[in-house]
Amino acid sequence: MPMEERKNKNSDARIRANNKYNDKAYDRINIAVPKGYKATIKTAADSVNESINEFVKTSIKERIDRINKKNDDKSFHQYLQKLKEDKQKEDSKPLYIEKDIGFDDLF
Repeated sequence: MPMEERKNKNSDARIRANNKYNDKAYDRINIAVPKGYKATIKTAADSVNESINEFVKTSIKERIDRINKKNDDKSFHQYLQKLKEDKQKEDSKPLYIEKDIGFDDLF
């Protein structure tokens, strides 16, 4: 193919190499949104100077982080609850004293 006819500046070999790398390095996710919603996403992405791809990745990461934090908080809450229950069990154990000791017996 003559260079004048080539629309793409990359060679076919370069394109194949890039595609091979991308297949190894990235997972692809194809999402469908209601008609017109892509424009809303684009407007939001533009407002923070991001591409649609970067905006969607950032949004997903932030949501995952919130879920993980909520789960961490829940786990921490469960940990505190277990400590409280263990303390209550410990406090409810009967004390075994062989002999009552009075104040005068201590000195």
